[in-house]
Amino acid sequence: MCHLTRFNNNVTIQLSPKKERPNDKPKPSTYTVKPGESIDQIARQHNIPAALLMKINGLTGARPLEPGTPLKIVVGPFDAKLSTQRGEMTLILGGLYAGRFTVTLGEHVKNLRGERHVISKTFSYGDRFMTLDDGTTLRETASNGQGVLPNTVYFSEKDGQEIFDVLSEHSILSFED
Repeated sequence: MCHLTRFNNNVTIQLSPKKERPNDKPKPSTYTVKPGESIDQIARQHNIPAALLMKINGLTGARPLEPGTPLKIVVGPFDAKLSTQRGEMTLILGGLYAGRFTVTLGEHVKNLRGERHVISKTFSYGDRFMTLDDGTTLRETASNGQGVLPNTVYFSEKDGQEIFDVLSEHSILSFED
């Protein structure tokens, strides 16, 4: 369940803090679009972000889905392991490697251990950031010269879109050495 809020140029997606995990193993498959279905409905049904579903199927969202269209589906959720010593975030799907990214850690984040859950995702004035259940923030590298904030994990702008598209409701970030 999610709630979308728009204010000026800010878009915030508030995710429900559910702990149950509907699926722990990836099940790549094909799905056939039914009449009247939207990409958002199909994405929710398979527990993956709509942007990711569009990306893996080469869709732009410029036109409605045609009934009978086959879509490639990878069932989420994606999780991430964050190595505080190496400054790396590794994306995981069903226990399998799905990508690795270099990150910069704020001073307080360097000491975090254990699991955190994504509770909101915001796209504001071209910046993407996510908030975890303990208040830690994941965001693109600050371009305004504000420096590194203590409770923040930073990733490059290049990596930001992919990380933002992949992590979603039910995503767990594990902080480890």
